[in-house]
Amino acid sequence: MILIRRLLGDVLRRKRQDEGRTLRQLAAAARISPGYLSEIERGQKEPSSELLAAICDALQARLSDVLREVSIELAAAELAAQLESERIGVAAPVPTARVGAAAGSGAVKSMPLAKPVPRGAVRPGTRPAARPVSRRVPAAAGVGATMTATPNLLAYPVVLPGGLNAGSLPVAGSGQVPQLALR
Repeated sequence: MILIRRLLGDVLRRKRQDEGRTLRQLAAAARISPGYLSEIERGQKEPSSELLAAICDALQARLSDVLREVSIELAAAELAAQLESERIGVAAPVPTARVGAAAGSGAVKSMPLAKPVPRGAVRPGTRPAARPVSRRVPAAAGVGATMTATPNLLAYPVVLPGGLNAGSLPVAGSGQVPQLALR
């Protein structure tokens, strides 16, 4: 399970360390105890919106930028978890219903709402064969040149902030560097 409070804590800690500030300095600027700030950064406590705004003000960062970074990391973590579960062939958990107590029988039983569906082509311990991905290379690399690469995360549709699509980002070695401004 991916916990947003852990991702939020990671982003806040990274921003604090990028500024070269200590935990005590940031806690004093945000007017919270260093211990509580440490718990937030480690993902053990979930800050209120007011407290998060105070921390962002102390970091001189916009709250929307911090939440955007958390959103990007959450999307990446969800994609990685999905790819890993597909790789090992784990089916999604089957929802269950609790019956019996409402009818006054005193006994509560859990029963599956549906039978789990096997993953078919993907079995645990096996990997599907990798398919080469063919992309057009910009004119700077050669007119009409085609580049073949092994599958990577850019082969999966990922929507980034600002309407960018990860599949439309330049291919490595093409001389173009994608830049995402988070501040």
